[in-house]
Formats: sequence, structure tokens, C-alpha cells
Amino acid sequence: PTPEISSQPTKQSCAPLDPNPYSFEPPNNVFPKAPWTTGGDGNWAIDDTSSHTGEFSIRSPNFVGSPVLQISNATLTVCDDFGGGPLTFRVLSSVLPPQDNFIVYVDGTVAAQITDVKEYTEVQLALSSGPHIVDFSYRYNLFSLDPLPTVPPEILGAVWLDSVSLGNVFPPGSKAPTLPPATDAPIIAPTSTAPISKAPSISGAPVATASPTSLTPSSDKPTLGSLQPTTNATEPNTTDRPTIPVTTANPATTISPNISPTPPPSMVPTPSGGSSPTPLPTESPTPQPNNTPTPPTRPPSKAPTPQPNSIPPP
Repeated sequence: PTPEISSQPTKQSCAPLDPNPYSFEPPNNVFPKAPWTTGGDGNWAIDDTSSHTGEFSIRSPNFVGSPVLQISNATLTVCDDFGGGPLTFRVLSSVLPPQDNFIVYVDGTVAAQITDVKEYTEVQLALSSGPHIVDFSYRYNLFSLDPLPTVPPEILGAVWLDSVSLGNVFPPGSKAPTLPPATDAPIIAPTSTAPISKAPSISGAPVATASPTSLTPSSDKPTLGSLQPTTNATEPNTTDRPTIPVTTANPATTISPNISPTPPPSMVPTPSGGSSPTPLPTESPTPQPNNTPTPPTRPPSKAPTPQPNSIPPP
């Protein structure tokens, strides 16, 4: 009869995996022993011909010559108080379909299929908290072929299992990783925000400098708020403020701006066509913090001298 794979874990008080990792060494070189069981068409057994740790492991039964499918399971029962974590084991799986196969089931669901492994290999499966049934299943003559095709001589037709552990455990003699000591104050990572420039800018071009700056007309009209950089004072809403038009008859005209919170009307060039500039708002300048550099001293306000072939007089 074909054995059935366990599909539903049972909540029960069961034996823990002790020692953990479990290496089938004395006094545990007796199999099966709780929390282990074995069954099916044959039984897994203690073997001393191959091992990962020490001298002993468990090995699948020998079904060579069977004309029909044969199945044998080594079953590990995980108790209901398991807190969750990895299931880790080392396996040498010298099998090759369709001759034979090795499958690991967790609660009736395939978790791993391991074939043609000639050296002990670590396998790690994540388990949730609570009870589980883990079946290490060896299967021979998968399709009941008679005769079976010839397999390479290096395929031994058996599986060896050793060094089984549950949860985050550490081998004997090793040290668990240590966490850095907690600090009283949280660590605040620096931000990637660029430092505030000492000179305000219009559309990315600096305006407030010690020497005259060339202003280029832009489709984005500057607001008065953009000419008043502040660091601590709360900036009032600038959406209701009138904008300061910057227009010239010749884009190449060079104008020496007055960098003050409220430039006098005489500093705004009169655009061609005779239209008057938009009246400037009268506001008190925003107090500057002590670390804000004092704007350079400007001569008394006077109308800029037009350059030759530039802005015609009004």
C-alpha cells in the first residue's frame, strides 16, 4: 500500500528537537526516537557509512529491483510551542529521476526537491510559528517502470540526512552575533537638502551679488518673496502679492539692480510702449537672522543710465 503524506499538523504536547542541532550521535544514534518517526514501504535507519557531523546519519531504505513505486518517509514533528524560524539540515541526495527522487514536504506541501547531490549540502526552509509535520520522503521507481533505465555509476540510489536544526541556533563552539549597544539619543541622518544660498535667485540664476548682475527676462515672474530669503521667520503667503515685472526692450541690456526688500520705483526700467510699471507693494522687510550677511551698501537711488542703442527714454 502507498503511504499517505501527512497533510494536517496536530496540536499536541510533543518532544522537542533535543539536542538542537540534531546529529544522530550517541545517545541519539537510535532511530526512530521522538520527535522522529519513520514509515511507508520501508524505514529510514541509522547509518555509519556517511555523515556530515560525527560518525552517524540516517539513510533511506534500499528498494533496488522493485518493479513498482516505493515510498519511505522520515518524519519530524514540530511542537505547537515552536516560535517560528528556519528548518536547517544537511543532505547527500544521490538519486536521479526516473529511478528515484527525494522530496521534502511541510504540512503536506512540497517545500523542496533535491536530486543528484554528491556532497553534503545545507538546505534551509522557513517555518511559521506553531506545529508542523515535516516529511523527508524517498521515492523509488517513480513511474513503476520494469525494467528501469540504467543510471550512471556515481548515482548511489540513496539519501543521507544529518545535522537537523530548528529555529535560529548556533553550532557548538560558535558565538551568537551581538547587537550594537543602544544609544540614549536617536541618530539623525543628515539630509540631502542643498544648503541655502546667501544670494536669492530667480529661476535658478543668482541675483543678490556684490557686483552688478545681468538679468535675463524669464517667463516665470519673480515674486517679492523670492527676493527675501529667510531662515527662521515664517514667510507670509506670497500667492496674494503682486509680481514685479522684469521687462526690457533689448534682452542684452545690463542693469544694476538694487537688492533691497522694496526697490524704489526709479530702479525699475520703464518698458517700451509707454506703459507704467506695476506699483510695488510696501512691506516691511522680513527681519534677518544674525547669521544673514548684510546686503552690500548701495549709492543713493537714481535712474539707471541707458546704454547706447538700448532702452529709449520715456
